[in-house]
Amino acid sequence: ITNFNHFFYLTKLIFTMYLNHYDCHLTYQFVLIFVLNQTPSERLKAANHAIFLLKQEKNQLLHDIARIHSKNPEQIITLENDYGSYTGKVNNHLRKHGHGKFTWKDGMTFEGEYNQDAMVKGIKTDPNGDVYDGECSQTGKNGFGKYTSHTGMCYEGHYKNDKKHGEGKIIHPDGSSYKGHWEHGLRHGAGTQIDANGDIFDGVWKDDKRHGFGTQKYGNGDDDFVGTWEHGEK
Repeated sequence: ITNFNHFFYLTKLIFTMYLNHYDCHLTYQFVLIFVLNQTPSERLKAANHAIFLLKQEKNQLLHDIARIHSKNPEQIITLENDYGSYTGKVNNHLRKHGHGKFTWKDGMTFEGEYNQDAMVKGIKTDPNGDVYDGECSQTGKNGFGKYTSHTGMCYEGHYKNDKKHGEGKIIHPDGSSYKGHWEHGLRHGAGTQIDANGDIFDGVWKDDKRHGFGTQKYGNGDDDFVGTWEHGEK
């Protein structure tokens, strides 16, 4: 057995313990036992035995959880990891499943529905006060939702991969707004922009600029402009 194999088995041991959510103190104890064995065969035997014990303990834990669920499917438990803590429903494999709340160590929270550890729909609150209420996935905001920033900006509409995508409306703190189509976070397609001074543009957008046919109305009473824009210019 080579030194590479020694390293492989040690890594396998630590990784297995990590996947089974054992704390650092227990992992450290097992690693000491592993390292203090003098011969390669003893080290291999120690590693395999440690992994066997871990699997036995995990199976017993999962069995206990399954037994609890069979008696009370609405059982609420608390789980903790390096990122924060979760209180809510879990499935028989200790994955977040159903309604629950996760609180990160920096103060950010998410309360809503989970499916196999993945956030599905709920309210996410950032430490700075930004709030998102809607559908989501592992990649962030996905589907329909409402985002309100601590500065007063509000967007309600569709998202894809954490960016505005589809139909939606945004209102800024100064009162200006845009309602229409978005693509990848940019105004793109048909939409109406209302500025704080009363100007209104109703037309086609491309990559966040007026591009195509549209109508410009001015809040100061000037004559309307009806025509074509190209990259934001008349």
